[in-house]
Amino acid sequence: MKKTFGYFDDANREYVITDPATPWPWINYLGNEDFFSLISNTAGGYSKRVYPPEYEQIKRCIDQGNTIEAQRLLQAVTKRDAHWYYLSGCLALRNGMYNDAYNFFRTASNKDPQNDEYRAAYMRMEQQAGGYRNYGGNMQQQDCCNCCSNLIIADCCCECLGGDLISCC
Repeated sequence: MKKTFGYFDDANREYVITDPATPWPWINYLGNEDFFSLISNTAGGYSKRVYPPEYEQIKRCIDQGNTIEAQRLLQAVTKRDAHWYYLSGCLALRNGMYNDAYNFFRTASNKDPQNDEYRAAYMRMEQQAGGYRNYGGNMQQQDCCNCCSNLIIADCCCECLGGDLISCC
């Protein structure tokens, strides 16, 4: 007797797997010009969004730490789409320019709100920023007071240990 692993559902035009213990994995391929995915009957799989070759090269440069070449390649791209802003955010983050990275990721996410990668990068920056971001580009009076009082406290601690952080106090 031949074992069955599912059945064809004509009404829904699909094959329904009732027993995932198939002798070999069943793999489905989904894709178009911008995206492809392989999905197995046991919920394993792989997916990748396909970007233009120049974007792939820029991403590779950023990942390898070649930030000067990545910057040069980014500046050569004339179309400022959501992925351009995302890569600019990745580059700014790699260079430690957190405020710029935040703004680039926000713009990428706004230009393509359905893209989980852009949204995740933006949300990570938002969470990491907490109360430390410099909104609007200038410090508020409270920030200055906190900075000064923190320096005075640090100087007192240094003096207690025999050092001197601020020599005039």
